[in-house]
Amino acid sequence: MAALEPDPDPAAVPAPDGPERPDTDFEGPSFAGPSIDLARIEADGSALVGGRGRPGAEIELLVDGRVLWQGAAGPDGSFAALFDLPASPIARMLWLRSS
Repeated sequence: MAALEPDPDPAAVPAPDGPERPDTDFEGPSFAGPSIDLARIEADGSALVGGRGRPGAEIELLVDGRVLWQGAAGPDGSFAALFDLPASPIARMLWLRSS
């Protein structure tokens, strides 16, 4: 069995040919709208939805067109919504909007 060799020192690895890396002093990605990173809904209806939007943006979480939660994204754009989702015998649509 061959022994594994350690990864080479990153400083010693030559840069690949191709365009230069973009400037790293950018403000971050632009967001077309907020996005959901995590959604967890328990059997009792308690719900947690986490995601990202524009830093400081007002975020609304809607279920079937009804606002169930609203709050502001933090300075890094992240948000976490805790709310109760009433029981329903049918599937429902959950989405976000921001202003």
